[in-house]
Amino acid sequence: MLGAPVEMAQESVWAREGGFDFADVDLLDFSPDNPWRRTYLAFVAALTDRYRNQVPVGLPILRGVSDLIACLRGSQQMIFDLYDRPEQVKRLARKCTNFIIGLVQDQHKITGPFAGGYTIEAYSLWAPDTIIRIQEDASALFSPDLYDEFLRKENEIQGSAFPYSLIHLHSSSLHLLDRILNVEPLNCIQINKDAGGTQIEWELPYFKMAQDRGRRLLIRGKLTPEDLALLRGNLSPRGLYVQTVVETPEETEAL
Repeated sequence: MLGAPVEMAQESVWAREGGFDFADVDLLDFSPDNPWRRTYLAFVAALTDRYRNQVPVGLPILRGVSDLIACLRGSQQMIFDLYDRPEQVKRLARKCTNFIIGLVQDQHKITGPFAGGYTIEAYSLWAPDTIIRIQEDASALFSPDLYDEFLRKENEIQGSAFPYSLIHLHSSSLHLLDRILNVEPLNCIQINKDAGGTQIEWELPYFKMAQDRGRRLLIRGKLTPEDLALLRGNLSPRGLYVQTVVETPEETEAL
């Protein structure tokens, strides 16, 4: 929506990184008239009209503030910018925050409630009022202190704009969890068991940290029976949602 070229290969779609100059920040279209924003909301309206009162039209996977900056500037360049151009990064971050909030608010206005509430599609998660899904995948490149300086306030603003909020995290960002849990408006922490070697045993202390700090916890991934036994034996069921990812009927039966 902010002008990054999109590339595709087989089933994957991604935005090409880099090429944005801070001198052009006022040329980025953060307005409600952004043509891609309007096109996206037109799809939301069409789906709502087609399926109203039958199935919910939930929030999709929207990229977060750090993700947008990393895309515009390039991931490596963004890290240098945090030290060399901190005020310009903060200005761009706030613009991205306001853009995300406005987009989510407009989607909720278009869809209206389903069964008295609103949903996040990827998790089949329903809330009794409007909700935002916050994502900061590029925060994996931030230290805890850099998170506090550049992202914490943006997450607070996003979370405070809605009665309910969830932040999505990969294992690569769990070194920030202690700081993220200081963001009071966050209701739910969603942590992936990522493909490629992430072990539930390693993530377990972070799951417990989220619960001990009074947050709802959503764990999602390709979980084995052994993983589920470990979760049952170490976590409280209160406020816990475990979403298993399976690929075949046989895997379903095994669970």
